[in-house]
Formats: sequence, C-alpha cells, structure tokens
Amino acid sequence: MKFILTIIFLFLTINTFAPATHSIFIPVPVEINPWLDLWKAACTVESESNPTKINIREGAYGIVQIRQCKLDEFNNATSKNYLIATVLDKSISREIFLHHCCSCKSKEEAARKWNGGPRGMAKPQTRFYWQRIMMAMENG
Repeated sequence: MKFILTIIFLFLTINTFAPATHSIFIPVPVEINPWLDLWKAACTVESESNPTKINIREGAYGIVQIRQCKLDEFNNATSKNYLIATVLDKSISREIFLHHCCSCKSKEEAARKWNGGPRGMAKPQTRFYWQRIMMAMENG
C-alpha cells in the first residue's frame, strides 16, 4: 500500500520538479535619471511637447525652446558642432537640456537658469516659471 501511494504521489508532483519552459526571463532595464521629470515638465511648459516648435520672436527652437546662446555653450563644452536646426530633433534637445541640468545643484536651479540664463536664480520672473514647472511635474 505504501508503494502504491508513493507512486501516485510521484505522478501528482512530477511537474513541480521541472520548469515548464527552457527560457530565461531577462527584464528590460529602466533608465534612471534624476532629471527626467524636469525634462518632461520643461517639454510641456516650453512647447506643449511639440519637438518642432519655433518661436521666431525669441529665437527659440525645439521641444524645450533652445536659443543659440545655449547651443553655443553646449557646443563649446562638448566639442560638438550642432546647428540650431538640429535641436528640432528631440533626442538632441534632450542631450542639450540634460547637459545643462548636470551643471546645476537642484531642479529649481536648473529650471530657473534654463529660463533666465546664468543669473536666473536672481531674476524674480523665473519664480513663476519654476512654479509652472513644478505643476507640470506634479501632473506627470
């Protein structure tokens, strides 16, 4: 009787000893970047996430409204040679924006200097811009 119960038990549990498939699950890594929420918010505030937006009056181009002076600063720092027309490419705009952020100590500093230049933290009008950025970050 013990022998029969052992055989029945083995048949019932045999699938628990072997995997159902011979494949391995490898999860796709998620990019970790502390500036991504700021990037997304700036895209929303600056251009309503339109990568081809051009503001001729202000001379600002692309999804985060890059001006020639910011592009020149980036090109000098990185030895790249992007032209203003190339910032209509979202990935190039993102590269320039994230490069700018990495020289700042906080998201507020990065946003206010993006909006107001090197002295952006001292300019009162950049406070309103920072508030808009914070609202965009909260709304995701």
